[in-house]
Amino acid sequence: MMIIQVNNGDDVRKINTRENARKLMTMALHMGELMLINGAETYRVEDSIERVCKSYSDLQMAEIFATPTVIIASISFDDQRLTNMIRVKSGGINLTMIHLLNKFSRTFVNEEMTVEEGISALTEIENSPDSASKFRLVYSTLTGPVFCVLFGGSLWDTISCFFVTLIMLFVLFKMRKFKVSFFFENFLGGFISSSLSYLAFGLGICDSLDMVIIGAIMPLVPGVAITNAVRDTLGGDYISGLSKFTEAIFIAFGIVLGVGTILAVYLTGGML
Repeated sequence: MMIIQVNNGDDVRKINTRENARKLMTMALHMGELMLINGAETYRVEDSIERVCKSYSDLQMAEIFATPTVIIASISFDDQRLTNMIRVKSGGINLTMIHLLNKFSRTFVNEEMTVEEGISALTEIENSPDSASKFRLVYSTLTGPVFCVLFGGSLWDTISCFFVTLIMLFVLFKMRKFKVSFFFENFLGGFISSSLSYLAFGLGICDSLDMVIIGAIMPLVPGVAITNAVRDTLGGDYISGLSKFTEAIFIAFGIVLGVGTILAVYLTGGML
């Protein structure tokens, strides 16, 4: 929970009417929603909303409370309290979008954009084409073979891991438009990576089944979720920290279940 007392000086920038105050709060909440959907930390969301509200001098007070699934904002204007809440659904990690939203919040505050201009800029950011998706696919694919080498895989293990990781991530990237749950997405990722790894091993393309599987599933490991959970917990946001720890556990469980399904069949002699 963040409480911001705003000075009532003779600043030029004022919200003037209650309707404009509602529009400002709605815009700030939408900005925070986009940040959470794209993987921003809760403290960053609270701080950004704070700065947007604080840029108007006639808002006596603003209170912001954010968790990974909900944002609540309350502002005080003309001795009246205005409160709004927005439900946030889970998303992925898009650092490009977070960068654009951070830049927007700074521009809104420093260049004195109007609320209407801010709403228009947010709409443009939200609808902007995801030009970095192909680069994310390439960079994520390189993660697999790099970890394969790190864990001691051979040259053929590394080559096999590259193609296994590429196919697995390509399928997952295409599936995101169907908005499947994160648990099923990670289960499918583990299932595809272990299936293709075992196929490569059975055909004699790679030397070690373990090295290829381990490398291929590394892009799925919830490192960001764990990092954000620790950061939120240390910052006193225990609800957010617990939520992200729970998310990380279920992501890991989904990966294990997907990989384990294939390995269980392999260990019982049911394949090849």
